[in-house]
Amino acid sequence: ILPIEYESFLKSYYMISRLGFGSFGCAILAKYRKSISDLLAPQPHKLGTLLEPLKYASSTKPHADGLVAIKVMKNQLKKPSDYLNVNEIKFILSVPSHSNLLQIFDLFIDSASGKLNIVMEPMDQNLYQFIQKHEGRAIAPWVIKSMLAQLLGAIKHIHSHGFFHRDVKPENILVSSAKHYYYKNIPPGKENDIYVLKLCDYGLSRHVTNTKDLTQYVSTRWYRAPEILLRRRSYSRPIDIWAFGSVAVELVNCRPLFAGLNETDQIWQILTKLGHPLFQGRCSEDLGGVWPEAVQLADKLGFIIPYIAGQTIQSILRTDFQDLAEAIQACFLWDPEARPTADTLSRHAYFR
Repeated sequence: ILPIEYESFLKSYYMISRLGFGSFGCAILAKYRKSISDLLAPQPHKLGTLLEPLKYASSTKPHADGLVAIKVMKNQLKKPSDYLNVNEIKFILSVPSHSNLLQIFDLFIDSASGKLNIVMEPMDQNLYQFIQKHEGRAIAPWVIKSMLAQLLGAIKHIHSHGFFHRDVKPENILVSSAKHYYYKNIPPGKENDIYVLKLCDYGLSRHVTNTKDLTQYVSTRWYRAPEILLRRRSYSRPIDIWAFGSVAVELVNCRPLFAGLNETDQIWQILTKLGHPLFQGRCSEDLGGVWPEAVQLADKLGFIIPYIAGQTIQSILRTDFQDLAEAIQACFLWDPEARPTADTLSRHAYFR
């Protein structure tokens, strides 16, 4: 791995506008002063990383316009090599590029400010904004299927390379109109996608072998899996599958499924849908399945899980999505080990 080099921001880019702020730093829209083909040139050190240009990169409109999104890290580190220990950088340098992961063009330290810059492809909006613009109007079933297949493809790719994302939510899923994104040839297999979807923000990602100091406050509360809410000491890829199911329901219903006001209410919201993690036999449906560990974890936290019957996903989704309900039900199992892998889920009848 090559060290991240110093470069002048002002010599290479000029800022157009600010896109937003986050815990990592700020994001800006900028224009590349040189030929965009320089950024897309294949280089040996980019192979096998998110910096490796996608095959169709030169066919996309933002690239032709020379536009980029740049994330500027808030905190300065002492040495360039220190940035290689930042979670997001570890992910970028370890996971190969994928059509449904936000493409990274470059990493550099601004020679004037000393701050790390992550140069990325720009997108139109995030999934939260996309859903809000529908204002409760139903999103077409074929659009939802396309979006969910793309999101699951991104998660499957991450998991297959030994990482889990830890923050799958609508705000971290970027969307562009396919007509706006591609201006030349649409890649094979993408002809039916009205929208291009990209999972982004790799700052909370972890390698599955890295179990050191796994925080319980990852992801946004509404998308947190039960094992995180109940303070289980270890968790892994299944938390992304839970979050995927949560996003899927939100796309269908145009509102969050588990909108807890606080952590206790979040567990309550899950209980009312999945039913009790021990007494599933009393229900006509299995719902969230059996997970005795949930009761033990709750006991350690000082509360008792009340008996609630729960309700089926079929009763929660719109009637024209019953084929998706079975796939989502599998995501919402109490027991993390019982949830399907991303690969198994991608082979479900709904995605064929």
